[in-house]
Amino acid sequence: MFSSSGGLTLMTVVGMVAGQLPPALALVLQAFVAGGSLLNLLVFVFDPRDD
Repeated sequence: MFSSSGGLTLMTVVGMVAGQLPPALALVLQAFVAGGSLLNLLVFVFDPRDD
């Protein structure tokens, strides 16, 4: 998950530098990916199942 998050971050930065992606959309994408990563981490840490 964190590897794909890093890849999306890199693609977003490259798109912003190239001028093809508006900064507001880039911020929304970053917030979405960060929220998903945080939620994934919290579910992994606080998983009630005992495997």
